[in-house]
Amino acid sequence: MSNLSVVGRGCHARLQFLREWQGIWSACLLALLLGGGCSGSNSKTVPVSGVVLVDGKPVAGVTLLFNPVAGGRGSTGFTDAAGQFELRYNKDIRGALPGQHQVTFSWSQDEPGQEPTELQAVVLALHSEDSGNPYEVEVVGPVRGLALEFSSQPSVSAE
Repeated sequence: MSNLSVVGRGCHARLQFLREWQGIWSACLLALLLGGGCSGSNSKTVPVSGVVLVDGKPVAGVTLLFNPVAGGRGSTGFTDAAGQFELRYNKDIRGALPGQHQVTFSWSQDEPGQEPTELQAVVLALHSEDSGNPYEVEVVGPVRGLALEFSSQPSVSAE
């Protein structure tokens, strides 16, 4: 009988230990969720919006990806019919992290076999992920009206 009481006390002690740690783990999980965790909700983003132009004409239907050079989550935007975009850090947070960014562009076809427009093709040839030539932008604070302007004419370098 004495063996049973020892085992019983040992189980009780283990249960008590697990209950104490359960409270600690619950508090840690709650702090992680409220503090942002993986979602980055506590990030210090700044609003960024602007327009994408080729030869002064708006480029509609391209996706922009702003990747922070220092690391961290990137932001995305999509150009409307007027070539205008607003960056989103995630579905709930607008903007981008401050700092230097490498910007790449992408395009998705709406229908099978669809080709990008002439203006979209210029931007994609210059600064898509496949081009290996990201566009550089520095975000130091809120940016409204950022003009990303490109030329369809090849640049001539002085040699």
